[in-house]
Amino acid sequence: MTMNCREKGKKVVNLVPEPTLQELLDAVDNSADTFKAWRKIMVLTRQRILLEFQQSIKRDMIKSQNPLPRNKGNIFGLDAK
Repeated sequence: MTMNCREKGKKVVNLVPEPTLQELLDAVDNSADTFKAWRKIMVLTRQRILLEFQQSIKRDMIKSQNPLPRNKGNIFGLDAK
């Protein structure tokens, strides 16, 4: 387990489980297989998919009103909103 702590006071915020070696190897194998299919997609289509993914991340961050942008600086330009 990895502990995430606040800088002030060193209070433990949460515990994050670490993956096993087998889980890491499975992730690498899955990534290699996925890349074989991904590289066959046209570059413009891949670009569109990633831009849509970025847009959904921004939208969801605004919805959840994640405190991270306020605490850690300007992330994705959300501070201006």
